[in-house]
Amino acid sequence: MGMANSDDETAIAENDALNKWARNFPESPGSWDYPADEESQYAYEEQVRKHVSKKPKVRDKYAD
Repeated sequence: MGMANSDDETAIAENDALNKWARNFPESPGSWDYPADEESQYAYEEQVRKHVSKKPKVRDKYAD
């Protein structure tokens, strides 16, 4: 066994890519006080679907 995953360059790169993806998640339209109209909500859901499909692949921490 070697170093911990946090010291592994591949794990660090994967973590950075995942953090960047999460920071760029689409912002929800509307608010509690002013809900988004149906068209805006549909467009947001489509943006989320596309964004989720681009989620970076990361290897399983506990895989052998």
